[in-house]
Amino acid sequence: MRVAFLHARQDPGYAQIMLESVRKHMDVECLHLTDDTTPEMPGCSVQRLPWGDNPMIFKMQHLAQLTGDVLILDTDVVVQSDLSKVFAFPFDVALTWRDGPIYDPSGKQDVTKIMPFNCGVMWSRSQQFWHDCLMWCKDKPVGWYADQLAVAAVSPEYHTLRLHCDNFNYTPGSATEDVSMRLAVHYKGNRKAWMKHDLRTH
Repeated sequence: MRVAFLHARQDPGYAQIMLESVRKHMDVECLHLTDDTTPEMPGCSVQRLPWGDNPMIFKMQHLAQLTGDVLILDTDVVVQSDLSKVFAFPFDVALTWRDGPIYDPSGKQDVTKIMPFNCGVMWSRSQQFWHDCLMWCKDKPVGWYADQLAVAAVSPEYHTLRLHCDNFNYTPGSATEDVSMRLAVHYKGNRKAWMKHDLRTH
């Protein structure tokens, strides 16, 4: 098994925290997915592609090149357990789903209806799944959420293992929340500042 993560043209501090948490709980090869110019993260193998216009399409282009068992993490995730054990189950892809409603900034759209899976933590053993996700995006006006829209559309055609975000991809509600029992914590959005603090205690 490998751990793959996309890090390009960003502050490497969050990726370093994520990697420290991975290495604390798992003895695995870490693969840095990036562009032609971003320095590789220390201790990682690197896979490079030319930078594109959409970071999520860029991410899926990278994933479509991977074979074998791969745990895919966002760089704002802190791992708190050995997530490789999920590969003991049969699946093409394992995705973390979330309960709604979770509303967009307008307060009108429940995003869980169109994006039931959060792509911050995923387990993949099907290269074809990501090829199909890329093909689904072709000629569609997809933006920042291209990966989550594509995964929602393509996953019914594959053997998909559903794991709840509360356990495997948890997003805390406050900086002081006790997250010690969560297997992986996702400090998405403006929660990234909490990530640096919580690594010291988990």
